[in-house]
Amino acid sequence: MSVRQLMCGTGNIHITTVGEDAQELSRITRDISQLGLEIEDEHLLQHEECRPNHTFGPDGRRGRKSIADFMSLSGGAEVVEVSVTHDAKIEGMTLQEANERSVIAPKVLVVSVERDENIITPRGNTHIRADDLVTLFARGGFPEETIAAFSGDLQ
Repeated sequence: MSVRQLMCGTGNIHITTVGEDAQELSRITRDISQLGLEIEDEHLLQHEECRPNHTFGPDGRRGRKSIADFMSLSGGAEVVEVSVTHDAKIEGMTLQEANERSVIAPKVLVVSVERDENIITPRGNTHIRADDLVTLFARGGFPEETIAAFSGDLQ
């Protein structure tokens, strides 16, 4: 169990608990309620993955990692948001060109492209530009080469 007490507001205590099943989580919720705390909001999380953030490299140089978000779904599927860097292999290509040149693995689906506060539904003629935030979907994980094509790593 983890407890955080915030400075103000009605939701000023944040409690994180871990249970093996729904019954155990229900028991924990009842126990917390019996302490006199009012539960305003609760979230049931099935899976969480924590990875180190390598935003800065040695000597304060900015790292080249560009994964903005990652989500693991049931059945081994994953969704990742990746920010396109200026030196990315895919930068300037259309999705059709990227597929023809095997820059994107065949099992990877480009779900959306966010550019300048706009969400673009990707098509074959959609150009990928530096600073785009691209959402990718794949079953069974992402090949490093595909992520590297967006981030400029492993060229």
